[in-house]
Amino acid sequence: NWLSAIKNTCLQISEVDPSVISYQTLREPATSDKLLKFSLESVLLTPSNNLDLSCMYKSGEMQHQTRASISNNRHITCPLPEAD
Repeated sequence: NWLSAIKNTCLQISEVDPSVISYQTLREPATSDKLLKFSLESVLLTPSNNLDLSCMYKSGEMQHQTRASISNNRHITCPLPEAD
């Protein structure tokens, strides 16, 4: 999966879990860790002093943004948004 370039940044990602996020997914107690996880295959970045890594969730007019963290082996985790 490729994420489109915004501000001259482009990512190729793999191993996305969960692969689909819905209101039901956010409400299920079985989704215990409430995290979106994926791996980076390649990254194209514009040099910047302020690299703010985050995940944005959009559904219609609704938009949520959560802070992302990255491990040494290029695995990204982001908290899922709260079910409003």
